[in-house]
Amino acid sequence: MEFEDHEGLERWLKSQSHEVCVAIAARAALRALRGIFADRFWKGDEPARNAQERLALISHRCCAIACTATVFPGDELQAFAATAAKAAFKASSRVKKFSAKTVKARNVAYEAEVADNAGNAACFASHCYAHPLEAAHAAASAVAFSDEFELAGMDAGLPVGMILQQPLWYDSAYSEALLPSDLGSPIYDRDPRFDFFRRWYDSMVRGAPLDWELQRRVALIPQETWEAGADAVAEAIAEIEKAWKAEQQGVEPRRPEFEPRQVTHLFENKIIVSAGMSSLSSTIRQEFERFRAETGLNETPEMFAPLEALPHRLDRISEILTMLERSDATEQALREEIGRLNAQVAELEKELAKAKADCEALQKSSWAKIAKVTIAGTGLFGSLVTALWVVSGDEVGAKQRLENLQEYREAWDSLFGNTQPPSAP
Repeated sequence: MEFEDHEGLERWLKSQSHEVCVAIAARAALRALRGIFADRFWKGDEPARNAQERLALISHRCCAIACTATVFPGDELQAFAATAAKAAFKASSRVKKFSAKTVKARNVAYEAEVADNAGNAACFASHCYAHPLEAAHAAASAVAFSDEFELAGMDAGLPVGMILQQPLWYDSAYSEALLPSDLGSPIYDRDPRFDFFRRWYDSMVRGAPLDWELQRRVALIPQETWEAGADAVAEAIAEIEKAWKAEQQGVEPRRPEFEPRQVTHLFENKIIVSAGMSSLSSTIRQEFERFRAETGLNETPEMFAPLEALPHRLDRISEILTMLERSDATEQALREEIGRLNAQVAELEKELAKAKADCEALQKSSWAKIAKVTIAGTGLFGSLVTALWVVSGDEVGAKQRLENLQEYREAWDSLFGNTQPPSAP
């Protein structure tokens, strides 16, 4: 999208959802982070290094919370966002005397304002807060401080589920003040305690975020741990990653009857495929968050449980494509993961068939009307069909999957009214 000025961007943001505002603010903050962790922008003495470490830690936390809040827009993250934003404001107000005076360097405190505004945008990402316009103002402020106005317009032209799935600079062209050759050695290279944030930031730059559940767990690290410093945070993240990896590596049965014969096309188009998987995963999570927020239900209705379980599989497929080197073993791992995904969809089909038989009773459920505009929306269904068609790799199997999902659509129609039938991508 094209905006004449920052005021035009803010007017547009005021008409958007909280999640869109937070995503725009998060992307602006991510672009400015390079000015915080670049050593050349700081003096070389110990006080400056300590100030840089503190600000880098707090700023990364704000950005991580803001990014995660676009996928998990419920209330849980809001208190964390509020404390992170306050800490960023305090830290950013103290660093001016530690910044180096280089020709191309912008003042580090100026960069820190972006993280502060990203944290504020995340604070206002919940309907429990007084006025949604505050999120729009925080997002517009973050863009203003990031000096990346045109890129914000590119972000604004995308659905919220796709914003964080794009390369951060789109054409890989950094702004003039942030060219890698002008940054010097970043804090990531000399401080192993920031290893997770290096991997996290690199994934956001590529437009292939780390698993969102892993990010959520890091974002929810208690305030006192962040205040204790980089050692405590690194230790907490190590424990989180250890537990998360153990969960991912748990022995899960293969479903060979659902596995595609080949996955070559997925590796040849891994950026596009990964972005599609991540976007669908994000959309499913968002719609379930909306569903729970608007119905007040603590448990997902049985018919939707297999659908709610899909993001884990989609994230795993995206991770294999973007994080692992292509090899025979990697291709086999991808086939197996797609087989498990297809098996879960088969369970979803069974649940929908049962729901169709109980249609009259389900239509009287208190949550039916909310489901129609959230998890039963046509957009989500169409994205699911497209994703399954793409990863199948087997034309006959894909056609059969589409026929099966037509039954799924009929159950949708019986429960929630007529919608568009699925069609092959």
